[in-house]
Amino acid sequence: MPPKVKVTKEQLIQAGLQFVREEGHEALHARSLAQKMNISTQPIFRLFHHMESLKEAIRQQALQLYHRYIDEGLQEELPFKGTGKKYIQFAKDEPRLFQFLFMDRLHQDYHHVEIDESSRNEMLVSLIASTAQISQEKARLLQLETWIFVHGIATMMATQTVQFDDEIISKMLTHMFHGLKEEARREDH
Repeated sequence: MPPKVKVTKEQLIQAGLQFVREEGHEALHARSLAQKMNISTQPIFRLFHHMESLKEAIRQQALQLYHRYIDEGLQEELPFKGTGKKYIQFAKDEPRLFQFLFMDRLHQDYHHVEIDESSRNEMLVSLIASTAQISQEKARLLQLETWIFVHGIATMMATQTVQFDDEIISKMLTHMFHGLKEEARREDH
């Protein structure tokens, strides 16, 4: 009898992440992943008990990759614009991971939308408020409006509905932000 192949949780997560990148999250099932890894489904359920647990671990791994993009954006001269550009870049570079993370679970009332982790959200809201010289309340709304615009572009890039180059994306983000900023200032005064 041949020896059983030992599979670790990390190997399953990495293989699952790669599977989602190649096939999409809709195709991710225990059988399809096991077939791709040339193993039985037994190690998957031994290590994760439920497929949803594995999917959540894959989601967390994908979020780590996404946060690296956002952290790069925060290092740019204009961090708020940088994060928007990197959100779109993530959608362009990792379309299936983008769909898995951001196009499958957006069923929230807009008052409760958390665009990112709350610490990043608060930092970006404060950054917008100081940059645009508007109240925190107006900054939260401006962040939401900006994110809707950025998410629309990113979704079009991820689904290959349209492709924009970096220069036009940068111009669109600048124009949109300045327009919203001016409107928020007028409303604030």
